Amino acid sequence: MNKRVEFQDLLKYRFLSSPRFSPDGSKIAFAVHRGDLEDNRYISNIWVYDLSNGSGKPAQLTSSGFERAFCWSVDGTKILFVSERPSLKKEGQKKEGQKKVGQEGEGQEEKKKTAALYAIGVDGGEALPLAVVPEPVVALWALSDDRLLLKTVN
Repeated sequence: MNKRVEFQDLLKYRFLSSPRFSPDGSKIAFAVHRGDLEDNRYISNIWVYDLSNGSGKPAQLTSSGFERAFCWSVDGTKILFVSERPSLKKEGQKKEGQKKVGQEGEGQEEKKKTAALYAIGVDGGEALPLAVVPEPVVALWALSDDRLLLKTVN
């Protein structure tokens, strides 16, 4: 007998998105999302799978649940990503090594929506904050001269 799909069943599903091959093609990074009914959002984390060994398991790189757009570093050793982690969303807070991108003139109101950029090694470890951008970032690309190209929305 077939069981009907219930609303709660949908919360158990995992959705994959944004597959990105490493520059040398040996690994693939992707986002895994699942519904969070309590907070009315999707929990999103970044995973990496090593294609060169073929029999390994995917490795979860991030666990905050707030990850969004991401890309590979040019050398393929890091994943650069946007996150809405609450720790950097506090107004005016800057962590060591973090830069503020954009220009704030006198009398200019601080925008509520920002994007925090991070880097994490593909072998794991702690994500390092890179910058806070004063606009929501929906996509990013690593350029060969240690710069990032960001697509923002207003």
